[in-house]
Amino acid sequence: MDRVLLSTGNNSWGTPQKFFDRLNQVFRFTLDPCADENNHKCDKFYTVQDDGLSQNWGGGQVVFCNPPYSRRTKDNPGQEDWIEKCCSESENNKITAVMLIPARTDTRPQHEYVFAHAKYICFVRGRLKFNDGADPAPFPSEVVVFTQDNFDEEIKGLSDLGFWIKLRE
Repeated sequence: MDRVLLSTGNNSWGTPQKFFDRLNQVFRFTLDPCADENNHKCDKFYTVQDDGLSQNWGGGQVVFCNPPYSRRTKDNPGQEDWIEKCCSESENNKITAVMLIPARTDTRPQHEYVFAHAKYICFVRGRLKFNDGADPAPFPSEVVVFTQDNFDEEIKGLSDLGFWIKLRE
């Protein structure tokens, strides 16, 4: 089971379109930094070749980030690099970054970045069907919002997606 949950093999967990659309109603995303020609959710997006981790996301961007779910290796960045990037871009460039990631509440990135710096977190109800497929994911998911802005009222309208928690003012 760990091989499936923490695999470095499959990084193509395309966000279900209806799920993205619900989030987009509130956040109005402008940048997808972890995408390709087939699965990008925003007009502006970065592919592996563009190296979204090395880009500056500032300039008023509202980022939707469904990063590769693999662990960091010597040759490839992993999910924790994207979590750190979303956190730092939010704090340093005052952007809103919304992440869709596996709910791994016991991990170092979850404690050092998500719990310590995110403003909102949503534990997604049920298992998502990535790539709009028929089979549910083998792991639970969460939505993490790094922002200085207040979305309290808008997030109340997203309760159908799961259980939302405001972590800080």
